[in-house]
Amino acid sequence: MSHANPTPVRVGMTGTFAGKAYTIIARVVMGMDDEGETYYWNEFYLSDSSDRIAMLVCEEVYGAQQWRLFTEFTPTTPLTTAQAATQQIGYHVNLDGVSAEVTVVDETRVYEIEGNAPDWVSVGDEAKYFNAEASGKMWVVSWSGDEVEYYRGMQLHPEAVAQALRLPPASFKTAAASSGSRGGGGLSPG
Repeated sequence: MSHANPTPVRVGMTGTFAGKAYTIIARVVMGMDDEGETYYWNEFYLSDSSDRIAMLVCEEVYGAQQWRLFTEFTPTTPLTTAQAATQQIGYHVNLDGVSAEVTVVDETRVYEIEGNAPDWVSVGDEAKYFNAEASGKMWVVSWSGDEVEYYRGMQLHPEAVAQALRLPPASFKTAAASSGSRGGGGLSPG
């Protein structure tokens, strides 16, 4: 499969998400095994010049692009890697003062990097992760080795992404119409 960028979003673009100005510093092609086939998605790493990174994630789901914004956070109740590894679909976890249901448990791999990804992201890296959801909110917990990372996520409509990056909204519809892959993946920050 081609790892070409199926979106109008490019490394070097600037934009404002959730009231914060960012520069897109990298595009990372992630993948996971989905019933014997590799399912790919794009993670655009955003920098606000601090040491915290945000990610704009684009997944192709039934031929349409779905966008999410993830920001790193420190949970009120951190998990060890051993605790994270015990999570299963249907379990509940409290990371942020909210009981959230685990909806995805899987492993990811980095397939390609364009731009200047953070030092901890390299082609071939593998990580385990789970997604948890409650009341329209999403959390992602990712780990490899002894390090556990935590991200809060929110859905973004393609027009909101276009507005944030000062792109024509029609450029997102064209990109979504050109793909027919199926969804099923989730974020894996590293």
